[in-house]
Amino acid sequence: MIDSSQNKVLTSLVAAGAMTLLAGCQTGAPAAGPVVQASDRSAINGAIQLALETRASGESESWQNPATGMHGTVTPLRTYQSAIGIYCREYEVSVMRDGSGEASRDAACRDSDGQWKDGS
Repeated sequence: MIDSSQNKVLTSLVAAGAMTLLAGCQTGAPAAGPVVQASDRSAINGAIQLALETRASGESESWQNPATGMHGTVTPLRTYQSAIGIYCREYEVSVMRDGSGEASRDAACRDSDGQWKDGS
């Protein structure tokens, strides 16, 4: 169980981790890969929650956004306990559109409400 100060730290890590996770996809530069829209982020975040909660390490959860043509997978890579005893999982997110794509890795830890929040 985490207390409110630890929850504040995890909440801050969520914002920082989410920005880091998707930053490479948002540059808009031609060689940087697909540009992720807000609706894509929503689909990705839903797939992250589902994959971390229900998939074994190495088993992917697919996501797609028909409105933008974006799609990809979320794959949990390993499960561990943080230094303060919180269960965490490393995972990889792939983002694809029109044959172009990229993948990034991050970690999320389960908060007191049972949600997976970015951070390690």
